[in-house]
Amino acid sequence: MNRQREIIYTERQKVLQGDNLREQIWGMLEAYVDDSIALYTAESSFAEEWDLGKLQDHLQPVFCLKVQLIFTNTEELTTRANKRRPA
Repeated sequence: MNRQREIIYTERQKVLQGDNLREQIWGMLEAYVDDSIALYTAESSFAEEWDLGKLQDHLQPVFCLKVQLIFTNTEELTTRANKRRPA
């Protein structure tokens, strides 16, 4: 718990000092998306069998999406999902 507190205060200090956290935030968002993809594609190796609707429902509140996502590059999704799956 103490380590978590240290991290939070360090990040808070960066914000107060006006540091640019853009790259760090993008990294966090990308990790979240990758983890979500892995979670919602874990049951099958075949993109046709994934429940992309549930993936979209999972991502909507975080990214405030009000549109239907269209996943045209399932090969890229497969690659990202496989990177995050436990061995």
